Amino acid sequence: MSVELLKRSVRAISRNYKDREQRSRRLFIEERAASLHFHREREFAIRTAISEHFAVPYSAVAFTGSAQLGFSVHKDRLFEPGISDLDAACISPDLFQSAWMDVVKATRSFTDLTPFGHSKKVKLIFSKIRY
Repeated sequence: MSVELLKRSVRAISRNYKDREQRSRRLFIEERAASLHFHREREFAIRTAISEHFAVPYSAVAFTGSAQLGFSVHKDRLFEPGISDLDAACISPDLFQSAWMDVVKATRSFTDLTPFGHSKKVKLIFSKIRY
């Protein structure tokens, strides 16, 4: 499938939902991953492995980005197995809380930003946050 056909499909679905949250839910939760459309066994294996690794229900694992849509919105090109990143999300308040506590601990409550790296972009992002 071409990038243009995939874009048309995303637009057709999106047109039905004025609310961004509903539109996102429809595209990223309800739709199957376009990049794995013809590889259902591989999709099942990946989601199962992620579910087991992070101890979350299978239904809490979703694909995002070009893996989900079949194309990169940013790069305007098709998802390429073995080349493109396979972005996945675990929809879990418990896992989020655990990760958040790791970040708070690693950064000493955001007083030490070195765990985020030394890029100017990281410094700019954190300089705008009010604690």
